[in-house]
Amino acid sequence: MVRTWILVALVLGALGCATGKPAPEREPAAALEAPAPQTTNPRPDITLNLDATTLLGDFVSTLADTTGGSLIVMNRLEYVSIPPRNWRKTPFEQVIKDIAGPANIQVEENPYYLFLYFPGYEVLESVSLEGRLDPAFAATTASIGFGYRTTIFEALAFMSSSLGITLLADQVVGDAQLGALNLAESPLHVCLAALLKSARVPADAFGVESTPEYVFLHAKANPPRETLLNPLELTPAQTEFLNPKVTATLMEPYYTPGAPLRPYLGRCMRGEDGHELPTGEWNTVEIMAVGDRSLHLLNGRVVNVLQDAECTTDGK
Repeated sequence: MVRTWILVALVLGALGCATGKPAPEREPAAALEAPAPQTTNPRPDITLNLDATTLLGDFVSTLADTTGGSLIVMNRLEYVSIPPRNWRKTPFEQVIKDIAGPANIQVEENPYYLFLYFPGYEVLESVSLEGRLDPAFAATTASIGFGYRTTIFEALAFMSSSLGITLLADQVVGDAQLGALNLAESPLHVCLAALLKSARVPADAFGVESTPEYVFLHAKANPPRETLLNPLELTPAQTEFLNPKVTATLMEPYYTPGAPLRPYLGRCMRGEDGHELPTGEWNTVEIMAVGDRSLHLLNGRVVNVLQDAECTTDGK
């Protein structure tokens, strides 16, 4: 038995949530029904018992669900194994160093979070969007938490829906996968930089286009271009047709209430939502696996069917 949000993070392998203050003069969209990460102290004292070997990516989810703490893990580090260990009222920085040291993992002590990465990726420490966003987003803050193998596309969709703003990426940047992260309330530029660091997108590989209406992350080799297919002057009627503003979401949240089983990312059939028990009660999760296929049940109801499943051992 596990609690509901741990099911999302560990069984589905990708948790997404974002809370915070939207930019001024924007009507916020309804927040996604996902558990909010810790939003207060980014470096709390940690009391935690690891009774069994735990993957670093799962450790980040455990922190988010219990003590909190802002921790960003680079993609592929999520599969590093942490041996059993206990901490009692231990400073957050010391806990992370206890994990990083034996595994030869580098630690960047950012004012907003700790960032873990493999030696040789020091260039990621220079990733920053400070001063690169339109002033309209200066007051926008968020607290975010995403599980490993979440794509930047998916993370931006969750954040856009929760904050009522528009965050976009081209396919090159958007397809990059995160390691795992949990970030307490931070400025929007810090949150976006954390996503890029976790997904191993260096500073010289991406550009930012920002207007009062949106933020667009793109590959340096794929700069924004004129979006009009016909550069000729538009007629008044054509201009009037193109001017209305619309709200559109091009990626569904992980769950859509009442939806039938449907393909997702080519390997997963997702079922309907609504089978979780009320807050405070325990949910029962069953996983039946045969070869590279598995059936996931929540409280006796099928919620996922997975094919071409992979198993990673010691990072391979």
